[in-house]
Amino acid sequence: MPSIDYSNAPAWLQWVLAAAGLLALVVGVIQFIRKGWPVLSRFVATINALSDLPEYITESKRVLDEQNDSLAAIKHEVEYNNGSSVKDAIARVETVLYAAHPELAPPAHKRRRPSAKKEN
Repeated sequence: MPSIDYSNAPAWLQWVLAAAGLLALVVGVIQFIRKGWPVLSRFVATINALSDLPEYITESKRVLDEQNDSLAAIKHEVEYNNGSSVKDAIARVETVLYAAHPELAPPAHKRRRPSAKKEN
C-alpha cells in the first residue's frame, strides 16, 4: 500500500488538511458525547444506586422490624387473648349490656362468639 506524503504539498493544502482533520476530530468527539452521554449517565446512576444499596437495605430492615412490632401489638388487641384485649373488653361489655337490656341483643345466630386462641 503506497504511503501518502504531504510534506511536499503546498503550505495552504497542509493547513486545509490539518483543519479538516481537526474538524473531523471535533465532530467525532461531539457525536461520541451525544451518543454516549445517556449510556454514561445510566452507568453512573447505577453505580451510585449500588453504593447506596447497603444503607437502603439496613434502613428497610429497621422499618420492617418496627412495623412487625406494631402489627404484633395491634394483633394482640384485636384477637381474643383471655381478657386483656379490646376484643375481650367489647365482649364483656356486650354481655353485660344484653343481660341488662335483652331487647338490644342481636338474634342468636348473629352473635359473635369468642374463637379459640390460635397457637402460632
